[in-house]
Amino acid sequence: MKCVDCGKEFEQVPIEKQLKVTTTNPGTVSFKGTVFECPECKQTYANSSQMRKLAQAFDQAYPSNH
Repeated sequence: MKCVDCGKEFEQVPIEKQLKVTTTNPGTVSFKGTVFECPECKQTYANSSQMRKLAQAFDQAYPSNH
C-alpha cells in the first residue's frame, strides 16, 4: 500500500488502535478499531471489511441520545 500523505510504500499489517472521530455533537468519540498504519507518518487506513467493524464500534461508542 502507498501512503497518500508521505508517499511511502508499506505492508498492510492490521493493528488495533484507539481511534478518535470528531463530530459536531457531542464532539470527540473515542473507540478501538483495527486499521493499517503508515510507519513513516502514522496515517491510518482501513479496507472495506474493516470499515464495517469500525462503523459498528463508532455506533456503540456514540452516546445513545444522538
